[in-house]
Amino acid sequence: MTTRELGSTVVSAGGARGQDPEAAAAPSGAATTPPPPAVAPGPPVTSRRPVNRISALVLVVGLAMTAVLSWTTFHLNRKNEDRLLRLETKQASTVLSAVVPTIQTPLDSAVGIAARNPDSSAARFRNYITAYVGAKQPFASASLWRVGSGSAQMVTVVGPTPRLAADPAAATKFLTAAKPGRAFDVLGPLGTVARSSLGYAVAASGRTERFVVYAESPLPAGRKAVVAPGSAFSDLRFALFLGTSPTPGMLLEGNTPTLPVEGRTSSVQTPFGTSALLLVAAAQRPLGGPLAARLWWILAIGGGVLSLVAAGTAEGLVRRRLAAERLTGDVEHLLGEQRTIAETLQHALLPQALPQVAGIETAVRYLSGTNGVDIGGDWYDLVPIDSARFFFVVGDVSGRGVPAGSVMGALRFAIRAFVSEGHPPDVVLESLRKMLDVVDDQHFATAVCGLADVERHEVTIANAGHPPPLCVTSDHAVYVDTPVGVPIGVASPHAYSSSSVTVPPGATLLIYTDGLIERRGENLNAGLDRLRALATSAAALPVDAMLDTVVSEIAQGGLDDDTAILGVRWLS
Repeated sequence: MTTRELGSTVVSAGGARGQDPEAAAAPSGAATTPPPPAVAPGPPVTSRRPVNRISALVLVVGLAMTAVLSWTTFHLNRKNEDRLLRLETKQASTVLSAVVPTIQTPLDSAVGIAARNPDSSAARFRNYITAYVGAKQPFASASLWRVGSGSAQMVTVVGPTPRLAADPAAATKFLTAAKPGRAFDVLGPLGTVARSSLGYAVAASGRTERFVVYAESPLPAGRKAVVAPGSAFSDLRFALFLGTSPTPGMLLEGNTPTLPVEGRTSSVQTPFGTSALLLVAAAQRPLGGPLAARLWWILAIGGGVLSLVAAGTAEGLVRRRLAAERLTGDVEHLLGEQRTIAETLQHALLPQALPQVAGIETAVRYLSGTNGVDIGGDWYDLVPIDSARFFFVVGDVSGRGVPAGSVMGALRFAIRAFVSEGHPPDVVLESLRKMLDVVDDQHFATAVCGLADVERHEVTIANAGHPPPLCVTSDHAVYVDTPVGVPIGVASPHAYSSSSVTVPPGATLLIYTDGLIERRGENLNAGLDRLRALATSAAALPVDAMLDTVVSEIAQGGLDDDTAILGVRWLS
């Protein structure tokens, strides 16, 4: 027979008597079942977005570190560029210094030849200096001058007539100022910007007169320098001045479009005859390489992006954590509500109050397992038969949930119906076996039924696969030894049997479900011994207090399964 048929049988059995079996067995003033505990409502779910200080802190710290690193990189690169510029400028000045001998040596030799051979000075001068005059040579023209007190007369010239000869006064002044035994004198720039040259003069004294060799070298057209790739000037924007100051009129050559030279510059002076050359230079391109020049802003952009990503990641993690916390609160709230509903339904299926029986003190406790949020299958009941007898039962349906609760309720009311028909415990169990099948209903049940005679102190007990009842006296406790049959719903060729035991005056009979004694990973005998010891220690207490003591001690670490415990004490 299925659970649906079992429910129909209960309804017909109760309806035949014209009253509710539960109501008929519950007089006022009887012991009541403890109400289910209230569950506090969960935290309200809000849509307010909390201020995320962590992500803001991550962003600020990341940007600050990026700024410091970028500034440090920029500063170090700038110092390195300045150092490299100084080295490049110094290298270029070294090249300029090498030009001085190419001017000084030929002029010194030429004027010395003229001074030593005054009679043939012109011819000897021309023979020597011709090799140094012309295209790709140091000089565009070279001339020999006889210099006296306040006068200068050109003796001969190799190449075109020098520009200085066009101004006799200027020529006299410059050439008479040249002194023997010192570096060459420099004059210029001469001519226009488009076509200009630089003049050099070296003097020497003969036996009777003084000679001066004057040579001119052309400057680049427009004074714009043509820099060969790979030369010392190829990485520089520079301007070369005659003298010690960067005067635009004294510019000799350069490759910069404007004066003064723009950007960070380095300058160096090089001795040049009786004057000096001033080289002012700036870097044409990053001397440390393009990567070093761009590294600071690469770090700035990369660090900024990483800071934003880190802040976004932190924001996401924090929001997910907050969402998880809210979801956890919601789940806990829903589980609490579900547990409350389950306990409410559970207690609705159990007796609201135990009937009072003369000469008997009763108490009951029902505890939900810590891991359960569904309806359990544990139940108990006590049914008075007459003034001297009552029937009790404690049982446990396998599984949890509404199906297990339905089977439990059906079994409970079916037992009441069979008891009302006068059946003993073994017949009641046998009748239940016909109404439940583990294969069809997916559930089975264990139960202990007892028919107690109060005056005779005698209890007839039948057991369907259930833990044995515990009889507790003032000084000891023993488990009642009864025949144990198969659980209800399990097919077996053997019928249930019952046995009778005598209960001493003042003794307490404890009938319970397996949740009271079973623990994961623990031997069942350990649970039975623990219950016996606790019950013996609390034997002197009233039944209600006795159950409180037993339950509070056993449930300290939480119960894995639902537990029902019924206590019946004979008062005399």
